[in-house]
Amino acid sequence: MKTCSKCEKPMMMQTVKGGKDICMVCFSGKSLKMHYAASNLPHERGWDGHFSGYVIAPSYATWVNRLIDRPMPYMVDNGAWRDAWQGEEVSTDEMLQRTLELCERVIESGSTVRFMVLPDTVGSWSKTMKRLNELNDLAYKNYNLALPIQDGFQIDEVKMLIERFNPKFLFIGGSGLPFKRMAVEELNHLGIPFHVGKIHKLEDLCHFSKIPLVESVDSSAFSRPQSEVILRNLGYRLEAYEAWLNGSQRTLKEWF
Repeated sequence: MKTCSKCEKPMMMQTVKGGKDICMVCFSGKSLKMHYAASNLPHERGWDGHFSGYVIAPSYATWVNRLIDRPMPYMVDNGAWRDAWQGEEVSTDEMLQRTLELCERVIESGSTVRFMVLPDTVGSWSKTMKRLNELNDLAYKNYNLALPIQDGFQIDEVKMLIERFNPKFLFIGGSGLPFKRMAVEELNHLGIPFHVGKIHKLEDLCHFSKIPLVESVDSSAFSRPQSEVILRNLGYRLEAYEAWLNGSQRTLKEWF
């Protein structure tokens, strides 16, 4: 497999520019970073070139020490989604502490923390606000922060929290894709880069790649597919996305 002459990543699909092999992302100028949940599967499938980082959560923290041969920046999640899925109640202090400990583990492994997500509650802006108001301002200053945005957010409250936390990113979580699209549209004027969680469908990858302030997305789908059929479809989806970045509308229409 060839490597891109610009970003030096392996290329599943490539083109030529100025007589040099170059990947679709570098060719098109798109900069959307894709993070996948820490796993060996994307590497085994030859997908490494499609991704720029990992997403890691406290529930699978041991993966930090199992991926040292393929260093990429980590998006450090706080584990709120797993708490919600299992119906667990976790205090704000506990959530923050486990996130900070995970950041330290990433640093000790020799990798970097792209950002850490502040404590939140999935699907509830009021509960997220309560958590954020409980935080000690000195506990997280060593890392780039992502301010979580959940259902029911108020723009004035988001602005207030931006002034307090000075986040490098707005993390768009929430209940589903309609909310994520709406949140990006309504908060785009604030001028802070977005990270959008749990994106894996082709149409959604394409949608968010067209929004300059959406810098990155993540998905566990590419590392924890539920069947071999889904696994094959994800590979085709990555190829179609790369082709779309290079201007292939035919491939995009086939997937839509």
